[in-house]
Formats: sequence, C-alpha cells, structure tokens
Amino acid sequence: MPGAAGTCAAGIEKRGIKRMLARVRETIRKFDMLKRCDKIVVAVSGGPDSMALLHIMRNMQKEYKLQLYAAHVNHMLRGVEADEDAAFVANLCKAWEIPCFVTRINVPSIMAERKLSAEEAAREVRYHFLQHVAAITGSNKIAVGHNADDQAETILMRFLRGSGPGGLTGIPAVRSGIIRPLIEIFRVDIAQYCQEWGIETREDSSNKRLIYLRNRIRHNLIPHLESDYNNQLRKNLVILGEILQGEESYWSEIVENELSRTVLWQEGTPYIQIEQFNALSKALQRRVLRAVFQRKEITGAGFVHVEEVRDLLVRGSVGAALHLPGNWRVIRHYAHVALEKEVPGEEEIINVPEPVLLKVPGTVRLPAAKLVAEITVGSGRCTGRPGDKVGLFDLEKLHSPLYVRTRKPGDKFFHTGTGHRKKLKEYFIDRKVPRAERDRILLITHGDDILWIVGYYADERYLAHNTTQKVLCIELREE
Repeated sequence: MPGAAGTCAAGIEKRGIKRMLARVRETIRKFDMLKRCDKIVVAVSGGPDSMALLHIMRNMQKEYKLQLYAAHVNHMLRGVEADEDAAFVANLCKAWEIPCFVTRINVPSIMAERKLSAEEAAREVRYHFLQHVAAITGSNKIAVGHNADDQAETILMRFLRGSGPGGLTGIPAVRSGIIRPLIEIFRVDIAQYCQEWGIETREDSSNKRLIYLRNRIRHNLIPHLESDYNNQLRKNLVILGEILQGEESYWSEIVENELSRTVLWQEGTPYIQIEQFNALSKALQRRVLRAVFQRKEITGAGFVHVEEVRDLLVRGSVGAALHLPGNWRVIRHYAHVALEKEVPGEEEIINVPEPVLLKVPGTVRLPAAKLVAEITVGSGRCTGRPGDKVGLFDLEKLHSPLYVRTRKPGDKFFHTGTGHRKKLKEYFIDRKVPRAERDRILLITHGDDILWIVGYYADERYLAHNTTQKVLCIELREE
C-alpha cells in the first residue's frame, strides 16, 4: 500500500506541474508574449519566482528557438547575504548553460544622493541594468517574475494610496518589451512548482521586514482580510485588475480622439479649448486632463489637481491661475486654458492667440470672463459714464476692427505722458500691479495699438471729447 500511495502522490505532482505549465502557456498565448527566435533577458534574483521563470523559459527554449540570458543585480543592501545570492545565480546559470550577467550597484548611496526609498532606488537600478544587458546582447524582450500575488498586492496598495481606475489596472502583463509570464500564477503554485522540480531557491530576508508597505500588506493586511472578510480576496483583486485593464484599453482610443479635438499643442504647450472641453462628460474631462498630465510628465498630480484644473475650465474666470506639482502653471484665457512650465525668476506670460472681435454697435458675451461687452454709438453722448468698466472713444478716429484680449509677450502701448510707446510689463511693474492680476486685465486693441487697458489707462489720442461727433461707448458689465 505505501508504494501505491507514493505512486499516486507522484501522479498528482506531475499533473500539478502540467497544469501550471499549461496556465503559463495560456498567459503567454493570451498576451502574445513570445515569438520564435526571441532573444530574452531574464531577471533572476534567486528567489522562487525568478527561478521558476528561468526554468520555464529554459523548457520552452527549443520550442520557440529562444536565446536566453540571465541578469542579476546585487543591490548591496544585505551584505554577505546579497553576495551569496549573486554567486548562487551565477553558478546555477553556468550549470544550466545560460549566459549570466551580474553587477553590483551601491543602492544605499543612490538612496542618499537622490532621496529615494530602498524600493524605488533598487527598482530603478534593476531595470536600468536589464535594459543595458538587453542592449549589449541584442535582446528584444525582458522577462521578469511578477506573479498574481504581486498583482493583488499592487492593486490593493494603490487603492490605499488613492489611485483611480488607471492605477488599479495593476502591473501590465506586457509593456515596452517587458513580459511577465507568471502574472496569472499565484505564489503558492510557484513554490510547489520549484519543490516538484527540485529547483533550489534563495530567500530574500528583506521580504519579511515590515518597514515596507508592500510587506505589511502581504504578511498582515491580506491574510487578515482573507481570514475575516473574504477568502477569495487576492483572486478578486486580480480579476478587478483584468476588468479595469479592459476598461482602460477601451477608453484609451476615445481619449485619444478627444485629445485631438480638445487640445491644441503649440511648441509643446497644451492649450485646452474651453468650449470643446465643457461639451465633454465629467468622466471624459477627467481622463483628458490625466492624459495631458501624463504627456507632460507631471508627476505627483492626483485627483485633487485634476479637479482644480477641471473647475478652472468649467467655472474659472479669465486670468485665474493655479499651480501644479513640479513648477507647472495653469492659466485661463478667453478660449482656452494653457499649461506651461514655470521658470524661476522669469515672469510667465501666456500668449493669447484668439482675441474676441467686438461688434460695433453690438453686444458680445465674454463667457470666460463672465462679462458682457456692450458697444453703442451716440451723437456726442453715451448712456455710460467714463470709469473702470466704461470707455468713451471717438469713432471717427478708429479705422480698424476692435478686439478684446489679455496681454501677450512684447505688448506696448502709446503713453501720452512720455510721448512714446511703453512696455505693458513695465507699466504694470510701475503701478505695482500684482503678477497674478496682470493676466486678468482686459485689453481693447485697435490695429497695432492698445486702445484701452481696462480699469487702468486709455490712449488719449482716441478718447472722445466735447467736439466728438460720434462717440463709441464700450461698457463691460457682469453677466
């Protein structure tokens, strides 16, 4: 009987191995990870995940005619233990006849120099080295050992940090030449695979240190939630990630189309068109803004920043501005909102390429400024009175169309007191106009001249006088 039991156990083990290999093959097929004659760099730490991955890639080597290389980084974080890991990987690769590249990188010094966490610094140098090995070997893909548990932990960790749908997609199975054949395999199955094949592995002691958030989620939070709330938590998190990956894939094409309609790019600066943007649903507005942030690589901008910019587009007034992480500035104009990088010590002026034509006579709504411009023509009189929001001009001296806009670089106007043209910027500085206020001040232009700096100064050459036959009255009032 003992012999029969042993035979039965061996049969179960073989079936278990076959099932896992079949699942890995299905993942590879589903995500189109491998092509014949691929050259692949396999990241090998010495732990169960990477050892199982290297073993599986080796077993598929003949089938796909793969050319394999192994790469290992000693992060110099664990002293002798890390040195032993590196030696272990090098010796095993030699036994398996797989070329192996091993490097030592002083991660602690990088952490101190760049103010990164151990996880961030280690990840950065690791992927940099993998790309380096791929370049010198002519490899077209990099395989890493992320598994389904890693996926569940990542999604839960991002949820705790407040990520939106994009972040909750988790770790991509394939991206930018990086493949993850074990992404649908749980850690317990990988451990069993290594045991059944007799694959020796190394244990990274830092994986048990609870100073790292991921480790606390792995060893404390998930076991607690599975024990007391839902024993299918990890599977459900992985399913959630897969659902959201599909959702994000669907949305990406829609967002790209809306980006092309809603955002104009001039010399790398995005100008978000207010009318087109406000016609979008709230969900699309948020996604368009996130896409703009990603393209400009604005790191640290979260939901709060998206909502601030969205509110500026939906309800903001002309000249209103806000700041984003990384010294980015967003400012609203009549027809668009512009996003630019701030240069310390330099005055930011956003060019306004779309002035609004004033009808003479007529009424023009300026929705971005929440104002109405009413233009009337009278014989020597006007219903309005000169003031901050009322200008009286001699129509017979005006021979060009009138426009309203905000300032732009290089603006000058004729200053009667000096008898020559003066830079608008210098005028604002002399008047001690706050920098944030300057972009909200309206300008009425006539050809190349600034007829009226609303609320501040009017060109006396064009002002109406007692002898004026036709008085042009421009009155700005709130809607």
